[in-house]
Amino acid sequence: MLGVAYIIAGGEIDKDLLSALMNSRKKADIVVAADAGLKGLDELEISPDFILGDFDSLGKEVLEKYSKTINISRYSSEKDFSDTELSVELCVSKGFKNITVLGCFGGRMDHSLANINLLYKYYKEGVYISLLDRYNKLYLIGKSQIIHKNDMWGKYLSLFPMGGVVEGFSISGVKYPLKNVVLDKYKNPSLTISNEIIDEECNIDFKNGMILIVESKDF
Repeated sequence: MLGVAYIIAGGEIDKDLLSALMNSRKKADIVVAADAGLKGLDELEISPDFILGDFDSLGKEVLEKYSKTINISRYSSEKDFSDTELSVELCVSKGFKNITVLGCFGGRMDHSLANINLLYKYYKEGVYISLLDRYNKLYLIGKSQIIHKNDMWGKYLSLFPMGGVVEGFSISGVKYPLKNVVLDKYKNPSLTISNEIIDEECNIDFKNGMILIVESKDF
């Protein structure tokens, strides 16, 4: 049975978080280094299973260190896909449906927004992606869901409608409950940010649409 595919991208990486994730991985998991993400793994002396990218932001000496032992896929810098998206495609091609991406934020905002949009693209294909950094965990839901307080990445829970409006939205077990409202990213974009779970679990219900979940903590 396939496990989790971990993608280490070239954004800001918290070494403690990366180390914890790598130490918790199982035999069925794989690790993909996307371009400069290899540097973070190399500093922890962790070898990925696959390396890919255009390598425009990675030192030649780091890449050469792994060139004889690990499959490296090189791409032109003039391409229609980011290194992170290419890494997701690789994982999907190998049958993985559960993907965790680290190093997907920090620096250029265009890359961060593109990574968030990857959640929407692949959720519709049955692939579940989580984007992680030290302070945030982002993922999509397309149906009603329960979130347990003890499983939260941080104190705060924010929700954003993706791809249009979300109708019949209700949330309970939180500091600011709502019942049967319409979430519209243009009309009420900040209605459902910075909530907090006050019961053991939070119940999220809605009739249709997709919701971006952001679990976060303060700096």
